[in-house]
Amino acid sequence: MGKLGQKSAKNFRAPLLPMVIRRRAAYCSWMGGEPADFKLKLEFRMLVGGNSDIPYRSVSQPGRGPSPYDVGGYQYDFDFAGNYPGNLYENGMAANAPAGTGNRGIISYKGQVVHLLPDAKRETIGCVGDATDLKGVMNINGWNYIHIMARGPVLLHLLNGRLITATIDDDPVRRKTNGRIAVQMEGLGEVHFRNIWLKNW
Repeated sequence: MGKLGQKSAKNFRAPLLPMVIRRRAAYCSWMGGEPADFKLKLEFRMLVGGNSDIPYRSVSQPGRGPSPYDVGGYQYDFDFAGNYPGNLYENGMAANAPAGTGNRGIISYKGQVVHLLPDAKRETIGCVGDATDLKGVMNINGWNYIHIMARGPVLLHLLNGRLITATIDDDPVRRKTNGRIAVQMEGLGEVHFRNIWLKNW
């Protein structure tokens, strides 16, 4: 896809951003900075299959796939069927991670409170709701409201006003402290984003 917003700003807003994907994946990155602690709010709707996500605290990884705009880091995941809205996924390493360090894949499933420990260990220390119930929070084919809060090692994912996952990343090698924010569409499908709002702390 490309770049969204060249201006650096403490508060950022963007209008409607449609993405119609006919190949493996596409990213659209905000180029106004690489936030560390922030809250991000936006709305999305998926009209046709596939899955999508919001990468954050991400780094550019142009050699990983066919797109020069590929980024890797934390991801707020969601899909057309609403199977995993708000999961925390990791698809890339921190910029200072040693060579050969593997990513952690799905970190927190909907409903989980997860503590990430050194050496890629993880503990599920609580829950914020039943996974089946939380699947119904997503409005299929309609507009949905995402809220991401990242402050230090604490990462909160909300969907339509419900807390979906809470994660504390205390792995000093793999955790991300800052990076690029983007939107992504993967697979054949169509997703729209609107009312993108970012506040840095």
